Amino acid sequence: MNRVRPLVGVWLIAALASFSLSGCVTSAKYRLAGKDTPPAVPMNFTAGSAALGLQLAAVIVYEGPGAWKQKALWDEYVVSLTNRSAEPLTIDGATLIDMLGAGQVPGADPWKLEKLSEANWKQYVRVGQVVLGVGAAAGAVELAVIGAGIAGGGAAILAVVPVVLITDLAVVAVLNHRNKDKVEKEFTRRRHALPLTLAPGATAQGSFFFPLAPGPQRLIVRGRTRSQTVEVVLDLKPLAGLHRQPVQGK
Repeated sequence: MNRVRPLVGVWLIAALASFSLSGCVTSAKYRLAGKDTPPAVPMNFTAGSAALGLQLAAVIVYEGPGAWKQKALWDEYVVSLTNRSAEPLTIDGATLIDMLGAGQVPGADPWKLEKLSEANWKQYVRVGQVVLGVGAAAGAVELAVIGAGIAGGGAAILAVVPVVLITDLAVVAVLNHRNKDKVEKEFTRRRHALPLTLAPGATAQGSFFFPLAPGPQRLIVRGRTRSQTVEVVLDLKPLAGLHRQPVQGK
């Protein structure tokens, strides 16, 4: 009997460590932002053609004004799309040109989008000073810092394993599931799902969720009517400092 207790303790410690490392204890990944978050900063950047009107109303970034999820690893472009033609217009593509001249497309899954942001960020770090948030005011916080506490927190979990913690972990797991579901529903409610068909004269308001993209250059929206293809390019020079550190001395 004396040998059973240590074995149970080892199993429990291993299970808790695994639980922690899997991210289940860290519910912030799925947590919605607080009610005290300031509203998004309104913009009115426009571009258009005879068939399509495009308005960029706001850009919501990591921990910035208008953010509705904590530590969201994506850039939300809030746009209005207006069909100016006399035919149904189908919007079937959008591309954001980033600081490297690469095209980023909007995501349909928040968790895949966050993983893509993490992968892309490594490339941005190699070529320039980049930050999460709107710019230098956000502080030089790299994505690697976000997960730094996982490895360091293992020792604290292994040191003491109170029985009540098992119940706490179960509660956290349930909360994580609920919060994750809330994030997915809000993400789906807000985003422009492509392809999107607009009747003549109709306007659709919603968001394109792109991977984190420092120094965006252009937003390109493509569509088609029965008689023509449509492409509208919005110049994003005013957003050149997004996620960027200012050059010293300027």
